[in-house]
Amino acid sequence: MKTIFLSVILLFTANMANAGSDVQYRLTAYGHHLILNTASWNNLDLTVSIQDEQDHVLMTKTYKASKSFNACKYDLSELNRGQYKIFISDNEKSYKQKFTILRQEIFISPEVEIYVKPLFKLNEKQMHVTFTTFGETASIKILNRSNEEIYATEVNEPSFDKILNLAKLGSGQFTIVVTIGKDQHWYSFDLN
Repeated sequence: MKTIFLSVILLFTANMANAGSDVQYRLTAYGHHLILNTASWNNLDLTVSIQDEQDHVLMTKTYKASKSFNACKYDLSELNRGQYKIFISDNEKSYKQKFTILRQEIFISPEVEIYVKPLFKLNEKQMHVTFTTFGETASIKILNRSNEEIYATEVNEPSFDKILNLAKLGSGQFTIVVTIGKDQHWYSFDLN
């Protein structure tokens, strides 16, 4: 009876820990396959990317939001033993989880890194930009159609939430680049 009671408490505790988690997918391994279950995803389009230790992209696939999209199976039998990363992203967040390919199985790290992507909102000649640096060095650049830098600033705050006045840029196509650590986020827009 004590064993059953202890098991129920442990199961309840594990479920409570996962309930507070922001991870909206489940990653499991079976033999040489990774299985990604996205049944609880937030109905946004989803991009899945697998990289090796040297950050070479080995596979990238984008899935359109759909109620029928619940699970994907990735055959990794052609990959060598070693460390790999899977990135699962939508418009708002990116999740990174490491896994190791051993001889006959795949070991998935229980740790998941979550990155909140910068938010961009254009309203006529004003761009509202919001992001968190998580202690990383950060910068903002605006490029013109020829990819020439026309504005740049460093961000030395833990978070950035400002409205940039773009009235002096005139008309045309522009791109804003937010760099946080090694990650770059690009947003292209037109001004009339």
